[in-house]
Amino acid sequence: KDDRPAENRGYREKLLLKERELLGDLKRTGISCREQPEKGGLDTAGESVFLQHKEIVFAEAQRHTELLSQVRGALERISEGTYGRCLADGEMIPKARLEAVPWTLYCVRHQEMVDGMDGKNR
Repeated sequence: KDDRPAENRGYREKLLLKERELLGDLKRTGISCREQPEKGGLDTAGESVFLQHKEIVFAEAQRHTELLSQVRGALERISEGTYGRCLADGEMIPKARLEAVPWTLYCVRHQEMVDGMDGKNR
C-alpha cells in the first residue's frame, strides 16, 4: 500500500483537473469532427485541406483518449492505495516524476525501457 496519502490528495486534484480538461478537449474535437462543408462549397484543393484537418483532429482525439485512460488509471490506483509505485518493480516513483507526469505507471528507468521496447515494435 502507498504510504503517502496526504501527497496523493494533491495528485488526485491534479488528475481530476486533467480529466476535466481532456473531456472538454474531446467534446470540442467531436464537434469539429462532425462539421461538414457545404455541398459543392469546396474545390479540390479546399477539400484536400479539409480532409487533412480532419485527420489531424482525429489523431488529436486519439491521443486525448489514450491520455484520459492513463489519468483515470492513476485515479483508480489512488483509490486502491497503489498510486506512486512503479508497475515494473513496485518501488516508489520519485516525487519529482509524479509532479511532472502524475499519471505515470513507471519510474524514469523503467519508462525508458518501455519506450525502447515500443520503438522496436514499430
